Amino acid sequence: MKVLWHLLKEEYRFHVSFSSRFAFWTFPLFSMAGALLVVVSYFKITQSMEEERLRFMLDMLMFLYGLSVGGFAFMGREAITKRRGKYNFIVATPTFLPLRFNQTMLGLYLRDLTFYQVLIMLPLVIGGLVGLIFSPMTLVEAGMLFIPMVVSFILALSLSFLLSVVFVRSPLFFAAGGLLLVAWPVFVHVHFGDGALALPPYLITASAFAGDWAGAVFFLVVSLFTSLLMVLTAYMLVPRIWSDVTISKRNNIAGALNTFGNSVMGTLLSREYVELRRSWAALKMALSFTVPL
Repeated sequence: MKVLWHLLKEEYRFHVSFSSRFAFWTFPLFSMAGALLVVVSYFKITQSMEEERLRFMLDMLMFLYGLSVGGFAFMGREAITKRRGKYNFIVATPTFLPLRFNQTMLGLYLRDLTFYQVLIMLPLVIGGLVGLIFSPMTLVEAGMLFIPMVVSFILALSLSFLLSVVFVRSPLFFAAGGLLLVAWPVFVHVHFGDGALALPPYLITASAFAGDWAGAVFFLVVSLFTSLLMVLTAYMLVPRIWSDVTISKRNNIAGALNTFGNSVMGTLLSREYVELRRSWAALKMALSFTVPL
C-alpha cells in the first residue's frame, strides 16, 4: 500500500508538472458537469437517438478511454531504459532497490485504476447523482447508466495492460491476440446480428432493461472476473526481475544526414529520425490507433 501511495503521488506530480494544479483539478469538474448535463437532458437526447445506441456509445467511450491509458508495459520498460530529463520513476527502482519488477508493474495497474477512477469516474457518478435532482430519471436508471461505464473502463484498462505486457514479451503472440480481439466482435455480429453484444458491460444494461436482473448481475460478474483474470495473467507474464538487454543498432546517422543535410536543423532532424526508428515509435503509434478501432 505504501508503494501504491507513492505511485499515486508520482502520477499527480507528473501530471501537474506539464500543466498546473488549477488545470488538473478543473478536469474532474468538467467530468462532473458533463455527467450532470447528460442526466438532466437524457430523455430529450433519447427523443432523437435510440436509448440503446446512446448507452452503447457511452460504454464504448469509456472502453476506448481505458484502452488509451493502459499501456503500462510500454511505459514501464521505457521508464527503466530511458530517463526523462530530471525525472526518475518508481517502476525503475527494481533495477537498484530490492523490489520485484512484477510487483511494481502491478502497482502501476492499481495506480492508474485508482487514479482515473477518482479523477474521472467518481466525478461522473457524483455529477449524475446531482443531476437526478433536476431529472425524472430514477436512481436505478442512473445506476444502469453509470455502472456499465465504470465496468467498461476497468475491463479496457485490464485488457490494455495484458496486451502491452504480451507485446513486450512476444510481438508474435501480441499480433495473434490482436487478431482475436478484432475477430471477436465480428464473430458476435455474424452469429447474433449485433456486434455490440461483444462488450460484456453493455449486456449489463441490455439485460436490466429487458427485466432480466439475474442476467445483469451475471454479466457484471463476468466482466469483473474477466478483468481480474487478465490482470493476473499479465502479472504472471511480467518477469520478477528486470534484466537489461543489450541491443546493437546500426549507425544510421550518416544516411540521415545525407537526407536532411548537415545544417543545424538537418542535424536535429537526423537525430530525431534515427531515434524514432530505433524506438519503434511508428509501430506504437499505429497500435495506439488500430487497437481501439
